[in-house]
Amino acid sequence: MSTEQQVRGRKRKIVILGGGVGAMTAAFGLTNYPGWQDHYEISLYSLGWRLGGKGASGRNKDASQRIEEHGLHVWMGHYENAFRVMRQAYQELGRPKGAPLATVDEAFKKQSLITLFERTATGWGDWDFPFATNSEEPGTGEGEDLPTLVTYLERGLQALLNLLNQAPGAGLAAATPAPDALPSRVEGVLRALGLSIFPKAGVPGIGRTLQLAQLLAARLPRFPGEQDPGQVEALVWLLEEVLARLSARFTRNLENSSVRKIWAILELGLVLARGVLKDGVLRTGFNAIDGEDFRAWLKRHGASDFTLYRSPLVKGMYQLLFAYVQGHPHRQLLAAGVAARFMVRMALNYKGAVFYKMRAGMGDVVFTPLYEVLKRRGVQFHFFHKVNQLRVHSLTRNVDRVEMTRQVELKNPAAGYQPLVDVLGLPCWPDRPQYDQIVDGQELEASGINLESSWARPWKGEQPVTLERGRDYDVLVMGISLGAFPYVASELMAHSDRWKRMVEALQTNQTLGVQLWLSKSLAELGWKEDPTVMTGYAEPLNTYADMAQVIPREKWAGGTVKDIAYFTAPLVDAPVIPPFTDHDFPRREHERLKQLSVQWLREWIGTLWPKATQYNPTALDWELLVAPSGAKGVARFDSQFWRANIDPSERYVMSPPGSTAARLGSHDSDYPNLYLAGDWTLTGLNCGCVEAAVMSGLQASQAISGYPEHIAGESDF
Repeated sequence: MSTEQQVRGRKRKIVILGGGVGAMTAAFGLTNYPGWQDHYEISLYSLGWRLGGKGASGRNKDASQRIEEHGLHVWMGHYENAFRVMRQAYQELGRPKGAPLATVDEAFKKQSLITLFERTATGWGDWDFPFATNSEEPGTGEGEDLPTLVTYLERGLQALLNLLNQAPGAGLAAATPAPDALPSRVEGVLRALGLSIFPKAGVPGIGRTLQLAQLLAARLPRFPGEQDPGQVEALVWLLEEVLARLSARFTRNLENSSVRKIWAILELGLVLARGVLKDGVLRTGFNAIDGEDFRAWLKRHGASDFTLYRSPLVKGMYQLLFAYVQGHPHRQLLAAGVAARFMVRMALNYKGAVFYKMRAGMGDVVFTPLYEVLKRRGVQFHFFHKVNQLRVHSLTRNVDRVEMTRQVELKNPAAGYQPLVDVLGLPCWPDRPQYDQIVDGQELEASGINLESSWARPWKGEQPVTLERGRDYDVLVMGISLGAFPYVASELMAHSDRWKRMVEALQTNQTLGVQLWLSKSLAELGWKEDPTVMTGYAEPLNTYADMAQVIPREKWAGGTVKDIAYFTAPLVDAPVIPPFTDHDFPRREHERLKQLSVQWLREWIGTLWPKATQYNPTALDWELLVAPSGAKGVARFDSQFWRANIDPSERYVMSPPGSTAARLGSHDSDYPNLYLAGDWTLTGLNCGCVEAAVMSGLQASQAISGYPEHIAGESDF
């Protein structure tokens, strides 16, 4: 045992605060450390009765054990670290063959169709993007890192070249002449690299110039700073020629829908490549351009208003990363490097499929296996513990105390709380506490108090609890999300300008989740394609996914439910966020979201599901909602599920310009005994998503124990 690991001749006590992805992954990484039991005692304290944080889901036993989520959760094929953790967890869990969702491959379903919507003068136009699948599997490359930035550049230019040659409208490119001659400096660079200015199997017209650019990119050195400035300059010249000549040709034909889609991809891709080269991203990484908004950065590098505001590609990235200030769709901000990096990794480095849907709730698929494995390994879980404040020693700057509220008293404290329920053979998280394990549980249930809400009325079973440094812990891992810091970490903010700056720079917003259970299949509703993940549609429910794949995991009578739809988006903040003594605030926000959802379903559902309307071609036929037999008309919506994510720790952490420089690293908390775990830290993605949270949790583990040795993608290099 090292000197650092020795604490007065005993094991080092580690306390993890929070139950979301970052916190759970930190525990997973620490307990992967060989012989960790000889060095550490690990405890995790979590609010309420379930784990998951923003990814928590619950089973509603009063409604056929249906899955109720915080929102729409879809994993991406470039989530290398997240899938690696899940593969290890499922393998270690060792569910028997034939058991429900026994493996990662059974738990996640490939999703290759993405649909983006464009608002036109005549209505809405949908752009389908059927991404190809491949034979790779995310999370299987132990020790592998992601491609270099030069590799992404090469792949991206090859993809644009393929589009230019193969897609409808390619005749426009063939009819666009290449430059009559290359500048001597460009020709010299090409010849020095052994590249012919008339490549074999060349493509016609301006495509030849793009092919030269791709071949030149393939010859660039892979490591930062090794690229010759003359080579970069030559590549920029080639790309600018392609962009200028194609722009003059394509923009005269944008009323053609197929041409619009091709040009949107070509222009965005060429502008991204130009910006990366001109701003030295190959040398500095994407973080260097995070002081600028994504749209402003694209505009500076030549993007047209069509790409910036009319095409759904850029708009879709803002919606994917919930980049709405205070949830408002007309106040969008997103750091340029964050957006460009995420777009590049998503499109050019996915394995298997671009997206993956879960075949049950995120709680069931992700947090149950993690919980069961960690508990088996020896991590101590303490449910029903609400963190009130972290206290700082003014001289040592250690976090000396964690002041908490134990929310309930258990009937059998020695046995601990048993949180899971069985649904069709799958262990799941319920949507409410197991009241029979709680002292005065029936009274608590009758009170309607929500133990996950900051605005809940006090409960008589609450007791203050204080964890002290040296007695209860030596090291703390902060896995609570940033939105809660003004309430639970105000002392840390007061003692550290860096903490205050981080909270102010990142910003957070409310989000929404709406779920519908329908008595007709997707085809019967009138959707013309395969199941999709869609964004870019009408506010406020701008993002949708068909989730029929979870129907077999819910307990509906045969054929009752034929389709399930999930919607999500930022939710415009309430005009005033009231103090926690305003116990009625959650009800008001719940009602506000209901009214917004009902109005949206009356105005916009016809474009998505043209056969789901009846008398009004824009409005949902309420009778299609699976509901109690006595409910009629719009009252049937009352039996669906909607959730306004308003609690501080539930708020989405944004990535506005300038925020990356303000993020703290997992190992760099400004307090000696405090480590950080969550998508709000400096991770290499720097945006709100599962992969960033996993990376952060692993980074916290690495900083404490040195393990894991490698985390994929935490640097652009």
